[in-house]
Amino acid sequence: MREFKNIHLATVRVECGSYVGTAFFVAKNMLLTAFHVVSDSLNGSATTIFYNGNSYKCSSVTSINGLKDAGLLILDQELDVTPVKLLAMGKIENQPLAMFGYPISRIGAEVGLDYRLRTSSRYKGLSYDKYDSYAERDDHKTVSIFDGFSGSPIFMDDESVIGIVSEELDGHIGYLSIEGISQELST
Repeated sequence: MREFKNIHLATVRVECGSYVGTAFFVAKNMLLTAFHVVSDSLNGSATTIFYNGNSYKCSSVTSINGLKDAGLLILDQELDVTPVKLLAMGKIENQPLAMFGYPISRIGAEVGLDYRLRTSSRYKGLSYDKYDSYAERDDHKTVSIFDGFSGSPIFMDDESVIGIVSEELDGHIGYLSIEGISQELST
């Protein structure tokens, strides 16, 4: 599998209350994740990211839109990281993609994993607030637990991030597109 170095360096594990997930830098002090990963922050739980061997508390956690499962995390300081490139694009069919995240597994929380995906219209008729796009696994790896992948970036081979993992659907992935987030921010 191709090495996605920039994505790997800009993607972190995040913990908030009883949730563990993944987030990724969109600026040197801002990260995107699935809001359900950090929703315990509404009850006063601290949100912590783990980057480059250190932990950092988020000073602010915001839901981008209450109907969509996207959250913005803000740090008090800028870190030495190259943020990902976001790409808002229309619906794509049968496009090869990848995701990278920090699943809860026996190999340890600090080990990130890549998975190959392909866009799909299998769940086109479903309508959920947590996601607006779908991808099927396109590799031969077996994952029995998806916990921890929520908030992971969905990206193309050029490392352009087009979505955020939000939901596991029978071994497939529901994700919120960057285009969908952009539309919500513009309203």
